[in-house]
Amino acid sequence: MHYLGCSYGYLIFSYEEHCLLVNVYTGTKVKPPKLPPNNRLGYLCGIGILTAPLNSPNSRLLLCSKASMFEWQVGTNSWSEHPLALDRENIYQIVFFKGDIFVIDGLMRLHTIHLTPQFSMQEVAIKLEFAPLHSWLVVCGDMLLMVDQVLSYGELNGSVDTTIKVI
Repeated sequence: MHYLGCSYGYLIFSYEEHCLLVNVYTGTKVKPPKLPPNNRLGYLCGIGILTAPLNSPNSRLLLCSKASMFEWQVGTNSWSEHPLALDRENIYQIVFFKGDIFVIDGLMRLHTIHLTPQFSMQEVAIKLEFAPLHSWLVVCGDMLLMVDQVLSYGELNGSVDTTIKVI
């Protein structure tokens, strides 16, 4: 099985058309319906997140591949597939924050995704002083931060220093 992420206390795994959610505290397993064949989820190609706790009426499981986002409304028997327009880039990270879905793609571009009233995806312009190398979206209280790892090389001894910078 391929690890796709963790959310609301559940580890998210997939293998071919199968998906599995495992509660890290109780060991409880939830098996959503089978995914469409050839979904291209897998090692380094897929990522997943829950939009709310499983017992919430609006809970959805979102799984992303290079070409599509798969949406399962918890309790239903099928998946919806939404094409992603990312120039064949992987989704690097997905975060649910204050009712909005934010994703970073392989080129470190930030996008928002809306599921209702219909699926839409929009790139968010970011003003950066430098090209981000390893950025992560981090939810911190009521703020969404983009954090970047900055590498610097020591001139005297050739050492590498790592600094975390909030963008």
